[in-house]
Amino acid sequence: MKRFKWITAATLLAGMAILGATPARAGIVTLTITDGGQSATAQADSTTGLIVGGPTFSGGASGSFSSALLAGETTLAFTGTVGGIIFNMSTAATGNTPGTPALAFLNLSSNTINNPGGNGTQTFSVFTSATGYTMPTGLVQANFANSGTLTNGSVTGGAFSGSADGYIPTPLLFSATGSGVSLAGSDPTSFPTITGPFTISETLTATLAAGTQTATLGGTLTLTAAPEPSTVATALTGLGLVGLGALRRKFRTPA
Repeated sequence: MKRFKWITAATLLAGMAILGATPARAGIVTLTITDGGQSATAQADSTTGLIVGGPTFSGGASGSFSSALLAGETTLAFTGTVGGIIFNMSTAATGNTPGTPALAFLNLSSNTINNPGGNGTQTFSVFTSATGYTMPTGLVQANFANSGTLTNGSVTGGAFSGSADGYIPTPLLFSATGSGVSLAGSDPTSFPTITGPFTISETLTATLAAGTQTATLGGTLTLTAAPEPSTVATALTGLGLVGLGALRRKFRTPA
């Protein structure tokens, strides 16, 4: 009889744990490439890594999307042509939604963007977002950075912007002319308070001059857990006590 009671109690507790468990939050990673007239877009489920709803092409854009889920990171990639701009390798968005207690990020990369000769000046935008982030929360450190290389030609009107849970960093602007020019910038100084759930979004816009222009562009918005003020104060207090103890031992040591 006692054994039956123990089994019943254990079953009840297990059922309560299941009912009280926080369900896994599905996030959606979206990637859109457009020149204002043509566009290509797709979405991927962060829990399965699969494209949902099918890609959408409009205005003559063409190409293909692929997606993958690896080590908790969802990647959605595009290869094709939009408005005369050829994305030779892939334009990819990678996010780790729902995040971890220490880190949440969304990375946007465009590899080998080519404006072939005879096309004229071409302007394009790449937009990505990832929903369903729940971590980290509280005080976090935000780092917003862009990177890239102008392989050949010139790029103007370049801008990388983003947002996360109401935090909007200053857009990073870039322009360059030449070959092998490095494009980089960062904004690591903000410390927003995250409440969750939240969305991270990014937009990359650039104009490639007429002629044969080739560039590799990208950027990342990263949120890392920052030490709480009380934790920092405790650590500093501990260091002070250690130093005081060392001084007391020094003065107690006979000559």
